[in-house]
Amino acid sequence: MTAVSAATPLSSEASWALCHTHAAPKPRSLTPSPPEKFPTVVDADNAVMRDDSLSVFSGDVLLRRATEKLAADTVIYDEAKDTAEANGNVHYQSDVMEVTGDAGFVELETEKGHFDNARFRFAEQHARGSARVVIRDNANVTRLKGAAYTTCDPGREAWLLKAPRVKLDQESGMGEAYNATVRFMGVPFLYIPYISFPITNARKTGFLIPQIGTSSLSGIDVRIPYYLNLAPHRDATVTPRIMTERGVLVDTEFRYLNRGSGGQMNVGYLSGDKLYGKDRLAAAYQHRVNLTPYWNSDLLFNYVSDKDYLSNFGSGLNIASVTHMERRLDLSYLRENIYFLGRVQGFQPVDNTVPSAARPYRRVPQMVFTYDKPVDEAQFDTGMAYRLQSEWVRFDQEDRLTGSRLDLQPELSWPLQRAAGFVIPRVSLRYTRYGLNNPAPGTASALTRTVPVVTLDNGLFLERDMAWGRDGEGKGSLVHTLEPRLFYLYAPYRDQSALPVFDSGVMDFNFLQLFRDNRFSGVDRVGDANQASAALTTRVLGQDSGVEYMRLSLGQIYYFQDRRVVFPGGAIETRPSSDVVAEAAAALSRNWGATADAYWNPYLEQIERGSLQMKYNPHKNSILNLAYRYRRDQSDQVDISAFFPLHRQWNFIGRWYYSLPDNRILESLAGLEYNSCCWAFTIVNRRNLTSTGEMSGSLLMQLELKGLMSVGQSVRTVLERGILGYQDEP
Repeated sequence: MTAVSAATPLSSEASWALCHTHAAPKPRSLTPSPPEKFPTVVDADNAVMRDDSLSVFSGDVLLRRATEKLAADTVIYDEAKDTAEANGNVHYQSDVMEVTGDAGFVELETEKGHFDNARFRFAEQHARGSARVVIRDNANVTRLKGAAYTTCDPGREAWLLKAPRVKLDQESGMGEAYNATVRFMGVPFLYIPYISFPITNARKTGFLIPQIGTSSLSGIDVRIPYYLNLAPHRDATVTPRIMTERGVLVDTEFRYLNRGSGGQMNVGYLSGDKLYGKDRLAAAYQHRVNLTPYWNSDLLFNYVSDKDYLSNFGSGLNIASVTHMERRLDLSYLRENIYFLGRVQGFQPVDNTVPSAARPYRRVPQMVFTYDKPVDEAQFDTGMAYRLQSEWVRFDQEDRLTGSRLDLQPELSWPLQRAAGFVIPRVSLRYTRYGLNNPAPGTASALTRTVPVVTLDNGLFLERDMAWGRDGEGKGSLVHTLEPRLFYLYAPYRDQSALPVFDSGVMDFNFLQLFRDNRFSGVDRVGDANQASAALTTRVLGQDSGVEYMRLSLGQIYYFQDRRVVFPGGAIETRPSSDVVAEAAAALSRNWGATADAYWNPYLEQIERGSLQMKYNPHKNSILNLAYRYRRDQSDQVDISAFFPLHRQWNFIGRWYYSLPDNRILESLAGLEYNSCCWAFTIVNRRNLTSTGEMSGSLLMQLELKGLMSVGQSVRTVLERGILGYQDEP
């Protein structure tokens, strides 16, 4: 059915812009229906009917059918075949693409057609270009002959792909080009006989764009990844990594996601490292299974062939400082108040020369059971809370004392809580039994320890309204709080000098340690205590928003007796009080924030350790981090990192991580980033300290042609680890 009526004009030239806010939205997509439900509407200055089905329209012709629009100087419409032939200033629009050209032909029902000397635009993919011929095989597949393709704005073609043949498949989400030349800033810089590139987020088997970098230790570093889309729930990537000073490292990654399970496997192998003088290998495997709604299983396996593998081929100080690789198999159950964990765990030392006495014990196996019954809300005022923590574990290690340990800790508490404060008395009993396999002469093979622990936790919440600034917070008030807290802990002394130390240590003192019931981590030691912790916290909060504008906490432990429980070789602690710990946080302004902590030794009258961190974040694209960390006789470090705009799309990237006592740089970054709507370029010079104490230097470069490829070594991971707050897409 054909009708003639007034019609809305097609989108203007502004709609071809890809990066600006005034770009026209994608045309509304309608659900396909039989052709007879959508009439063909034509608006034209003149119309001539040649026969029963053939009509010729001329003069500002606009033909519409559902989501399709065809405008031209002349349109010949064949109603029987449902086709339209257009000539002169042709403009075609569907819910997928727009095309303008000198002439065109369209099958309206199937959306097949072709256009001569055309320009095209795909709104959803932010892609456009020109072609000698645009051929529409169907609503999803478009073929281009003599094509130029880009994702940049008109007149700003920073990059351009030119090829005699291009295929764009909306359904698969991939584009293909043959004998393609990629131009950047008008200069041809890459010829590719065949390239497959994404036009959506769909996955497809094929080569990914190579990554190129350089390092002072490895030389020129070239990576050529090949991606395998094995199935909708499985994929793999094989990446030969060519290093001129070392050889070829092959990295493989395999991922899978099944119903109720998933995992990932990574293997890296370098045959005959020319610098290291032997083969290098690393492997990692993770697997998780949801056996039932309550039962889960986890498997983790890691392996490296030598102590330098991670520092040579990893990135970041945290990777280089790893000393042991964990391996474990877990079986866990969680339902309401019950938790169970069965675990087999071991560790591979990264450095095989580390003696067994310095290696962590294997747990073969470990079983943990916890039952936790909180207070019933209906009996909140008079209810009791119950908790049982239990563990049985067998420890194993070559040339060391081995054995098993059973630990039971039932606990009873009576929490009394109100809006203005709380009182929580709690009592627990810790029973531990060791069964030793090869005890020292004169030491029993079966040892036990029973320690009762009593705590009383008290706190108040006092608050008052206050105003801050001329109008306060949004013409409202703020809330100023005072939160005093008193925590008492009693645990009688038990001689534990004969007990082994399998997995315990001294906990680092901090503000939370004021309210813990054991100064040791793990089970092997329960600290004797008769002490009280006094603390005060004050805050300034937004009354309506709850935003914390300021927080200051101060606390100290007062000891009523010496602490006699120590690790082998340790000395009895006789100080009557702990260090004074202070913590502070403040939103200095809308853009500035700061946190700090300090630990003051009142006997030596000096700070034992402390830190100060400030962050400036005026908007998403600007970050400045300033940090100072101090630990007496151990470390004294300054850490400065920044990411901020210089001019329009240009950004500066930098980090300076410095050790003052050693007078050396731990890590430094300095670089520039250009980021526009269709391309980005990053260059970073990096120096970092390796595990061997050597400084490694590298130059990282990456050119990203958005919607097509990335050329150069990926620097995102390095920047995200080195600069707190750095985002992948600033």
